[in-house]
Amino acid sequence: MYQVQKAFVRGRSMHHHIRHLADIQNLVTHRGEEAYATFLDFEKAYDRFNWTYMFRVLEKMGVGKSFIDWVHLLCTDTKAQFIFNANITPSITPQRGVKQGDPLSALLFLMTIESLGNLLRQHEEHGIWINDTTVATGLFFADDSTLLSETTNGFLTQIELVQVYCDGSGAKLNLSKSSILSLNRTLPCLRIPNLTIFGPDDSVKYLCITFGQTPIASMVIQVSLD
Repeated sequence: MYQVQKAFVRGRSMHHHIRHLADIQNLVTHRGEEAYATFLDFEKAYDRFNWTYMFRVLEKMGVGKSFIDWVHLLCTDTKAQFIFNANITPSITPQRGVKQGDPLSALLFLMTIESLGNLLRQHEEHGIWINDTTVATGLFFADDSTLLSETTNGFLTQIELVQVYCDGSGAKLNLSKSSILSLNRTLPCLRIPNLTIFGPDDSVKYLCITFGQTPIASMVIQVSLD
């Protein structure tokens, strides 16, 4: 699992991403560069991705056939019933997604969404240049996905890459609930249709920490980390 995924992996923490995003914000502001963080909203992320895609991802990642066969059995040999007004519905067979509360579900989801991170890294020219060896393209904490782009054109290209992932996996991006923040505290964000744009006086909660362009938001980050 690539380092940008911080959920459910031993030795990793969401605090790493909080610090990372704050550092990038300070860096691009100091350099006077354009840069954006786009906070994505996926509709029912754990319920939508299709099993065919998931099994192909497991194969590509080199997971053994025996393990995949067991996962296939656990996913496909499942029935579900619902209670409506004290009446139990006939059983149905799920066709996609993973079971809520199943200890295996988190791992399967992370392995499936890993392909989105790989796709973004394959087009790192649209990410934020940190130094000669590092380009930041995205931050992931389970389904909490954030794109990092150096320009608005780069952001638009990254959104197209996300849609490629959605078309293959069955995921659905809710663009109207996604939002974008200019990481440079001195530069306003351009208007983008169908997307919530945070202005200089606005703030956004990222992994329970407030981010924004104002010094007050920066103080919140520092106090929380201390």
